[in-house]
Amino acid sequence: MMEKDALLKPLKPKERQFVHYIAYEGLDKLEAYSMAYEQEITEESRSKLQRKAYALFYKPHVQSYYQSIMDEIREKEAHKGVWTKEIATKKLLRLIEKAEEDIYGNPEKGIQPKQLTMSRLNAIILPIKELNTMNGFNQTNLNVEGCLVQIVGEENIPD
Repeated sequence: MMEKDALLKPLKPKERQFVHYIAYEGLDKLEAYSMAYEQEITEESRSKLQRKAYALFYKPHVQSYYQSIMDEIREKEAHKGVWTKEIATKKLLRLIEKAEEDIYGNPEKGIQPKQLTMSRLNAIILPIKELNTMNGFNQTNLNVEGCLVQIVGEENIPD
């Protein structure tokens, strides 16, 4: 019960600022403590401030607040990744559609079919390959266990 109460203890403004310096400014614990509590880091005070910073950081309510902020930051970053994947998918699909339109033509737009070339074929194949890779399809799994493979009957194969 006492540990649960320690987690729910409200943060003081300086404790909150300390966590913000670490999470949002990327400062280490000593620098964050120094700035939040307005204490200068000197050779004499360094080890004392370092101990205070670590003690503060690992208090249950401060640690809980830090973890919740870091979870929030990770969630925002994950949403950015989803957004870029979505945009990349749209652009790759647009490339495929344009290449197919070149090859097959589009009578509605007055586009005549063009001759099939390797570059036009690659304009379809490569974006599809990239889409498959992005979405985890057609992945090659290699299982190397060092086993011996013996080919039997090779001499019976006609030339």
